[in-house]
Amino acid sequence: MGTNLITLFMGSQYLVAGQDTTGLQFNIGEAKPNSLFERMVNDHLSTIVSFFKTSLPFKNDLAYLKLASINSIGIISYYLSDMGNVVFLNTSRYSANIPEYVVYLPHQLDKNQKRHIHKLLERNKDAKFTILFNLKLDKDGIPTGDTLFDVSVETFLEIIWTKDQRLLVFCFL
Repeated sequence: MGTNLITLFMGSQYLVAGQDTTGLQFNIGEAKPNSLFERMVNDHLSTIVSFFKTSLPFKNDLAYLKLASINSIGIISYYLSDMGNVVFLNTSRYSANIPEYVVYLPHQLDKNQKRHIHKLLERNKDAKFTILFNLKLDKDGIPTGDTLFDVSVETFLEIIWTKDQRLLVFCFL
């Protein structure tokens, strides 16, 4: 995660272009590019769209190509989590000392995703997270769900190792 703009942990729910991607991790983009120009054009939306259009197996999968036509990183991340994937968006300022991330969690985390998240959190003990979960579409097709702000690594670990995320979240409210 550290220097990646986006980290994607693939779930076991769907095949990608007929391939099993369960447990794979994709690190997408550079969060802190060296040149000023790269920093100016560095954003989550264009980075993930370019990744889906140019990287195998995603560029051969109609669902991911359709995602690449959406003009919102929030909506793309929502659909990725709805497809069973975990999405980490690095939202730290360029010169920040404490890393910050927005995380989209699917309804069910598989054992590979839990293991990946655990390893990632162990390497980023000072990070703060905003976690979006229990995501669904409302009657107008707008994504809704629950959000936790300023979540520490310890709390995040408790959340992923608890069987019923909704129950645990209400304990923190």
